[in-house]
Amino acid sequence: MVRPLELWVCWHIRYRYRTEALGNTDPATLAQHQHLDNRHPGNHQQHCATVTNCRVCAAELVRVDPSLRLPVAAIAFPALRGRPEAETRLVTSVLGELINADGQIDIFEYCLGTLVFVGLNEALTSGSPWKSRRQSLASAQNAICCLIAVLAQTGNGDPRVAAAAFQAGISVAYPQARIPFLGVQGVFALEQVWPVIDGLEGNDKATVVAAVVTTVTADGVITVEESELLRTVCGVLHCPVPPVV
Repeated sequence: MVRPLELWVCWHIRYRYRTEALGNTDPATLAQHQHLDNRHPGNHQQHCATVTNCRVCAAELVRVDPSLRLPVAAIAFPALRGRPEAETRLVTSVLGELINADGQIDIFEYCLGTLVFVGLNEALTSGSPWKSRRQSLASAQNAICCLIAVLAQTGNGDPRVAAAAFQAGISVAYPQARIPFLGVQGVFALEQVWPVIDGLEGNDKATVVAAVVTTVTADGVITVEESELLRTVCGVLHCPVPPVV
């Protein structure tokens, strides 16, 4: 059985398979991967055994359906939370380096990084990484509108369809309000959202999740990226993932 730390190394090797298949032989990227290889703890024999196990696992991960990537990664979360602090910090650090290794961060990488950051930070500090003050739907309106806009844009390339998805989601969170759809600059706009919605109470969290679900299902199709963002929202809010993905 592959241990939790090995699972993250598997994602690293999977990434190497992907970049090599695409012909990405940039010296800086390859040097970064070699540096990450050298970071793995243990003596040479243990390292070789671990890498062998990881390569077997990574070969399987290459064939994993994209919609299952976050659920598979989440298998390791409970065990990682119980690891010693030094190992937990190492996993967080290495994962951050892996995500940034090629200079590009896709939605899966962003969602995985966010979920690991939240989960492992809470395991280390027994508290929220943002230490947010209490919020209501009213005080969090700007952040929630940004969240809904990101989801609407992610799942819909047509601006008109995105605007319709946005209005569908907003009507759940703020049924009496008239809020225009304003485009946002990609998934990194969520960095300003998490500290705010983290401060919501239970019923308001449920409303946000319902608004998110309405947004991603507005066109009748849930893309992989939408499902990954939905899982991340639920992870940040500590809510169960609705059975729509």
